[in-house]
Amino acid sequence: MIIEVKIQDNVLEYDIPFSCREIKFQQFCRFKEYETMYFEAVRNDLPVDEIVELQMLMIGCLVKGDLEAIPYGGDLSALLKIEFQIGMGADFTLTSVYAHLVVLINSYKPESVPDVLKIKHRKHTFVVKRIPVARLMNGRGLTTGESLELMEYQRRATKAMKAGAKGIANIEFSLGLSQMAILVRKKGERLPSSKGERDAFINERREVFKDMTLDVIFDCRYFFSAALLTFRKNRSTGFSSKVHRGPKRRARVMRKRKGKRVGK
Repeated sequence: MIIEVKIQDNVLEYDIPFSCREIKFQQFCRFKEYETMYFEAVRNDLPVDEIVELQMLMIGCLVKGDLEAIPYGGDLSALLKIEFQIGMGADFTLTSVYAHLVVLINSYKPESVPDVLKIKHRKHTFVVKRIPVARLMNGRGLTTGESLELMEYQRRATKAMKAGAKGIANIEFSLGLSQMAILVRKKGERLPSSKGERDAFINERREVFKDMTLDVIFDCRYFFSAALLTFRKNRSTGFSSKVHRGPKRRARVMRKRKGKRVGK
């Protein structure tokens, strides 16, 4: 959303998101990378000018406008506590803009988590059912190639995290798109069995998914989490029922055998 802000004697325009629908997934990943670097700089007590530069780079991933004109300062903890959002008459500093973005992203919740998730993007329609995708996420129903792909991207992400903040956005973005390519498919689609065809399929699907907005990505993640939780809960309940039925059946058998021995 375009807003006008008066800073000193100038009226400046800024394009600031007020909905996750205004944020692309790739922008979000880059934002999170600079956020990590920003807080590392704060913890290490780096010079203020370096911290401010990182804060501008972080905010600049999601906000367009003359960021250098925005004053630095503000109590971040206090702003987050009141769930600050930019509005008429509100303080407009780099810290308040960042607080606005954090509250916006962290407060997102889907309207509902359906049993069947329909995603329409770039004239494509993807239909994901809760139980099948939960089985896939739990490792059941995956082909060897699919399992290897998920494991490989998880390995890269773990390695990147251990190496430090630099490049995390790219690996997070790549990992997210690869997981989407494996878990979210059109009806009847399967991941190719050969490595070359599988890479081509994932790369093609990344192109489809890469400009998805953050609300769609979050909806998918809520859906995946709910599906996996339900699947594991059902498995646990079923297992517990079987465990309790076993001893009862054995007890009945023992009583019958004992009765026969007494009869003799």
